[in-house]
Amino acid sequence: MGIEPAEITETPDSKPLRVERLVWPATMKIATVARYLDASSSLVRKFMADPVDPLPAYRLGSDYRIDRVDLDAWKARRKAAVQPGTGVDALIAELRAAPR
Repeated sequence: MGIEPAEITETPDSKPLRVERLVWPATMKIATVARYLDASSSLVRKFMADPVDPLPAYRLGSDYRIDRVDLDAWKARRKAAVQPGTGVDALIAELRAAPR
């Protein structure tokens, strides 16, 4: 029962399977940033329009470009801003601790 592994037959001219690692480009378009962040393109555009901490982007012709270095720094800032004990987590803890 179950899935049986396929038999691998090698021929003299066969080459071993080679898996290449995906390397993200240094400068990305919005669609590439969406894949990098595992988000939609519209969410990336909303991140770019955020009034508090916008995603750094520049216009090149008719496209927007985002440098990966700036994107990684922006992600680190966003991640550091959301720490346990702040925001919603602190509010929930405060409400649970309040006398009834």
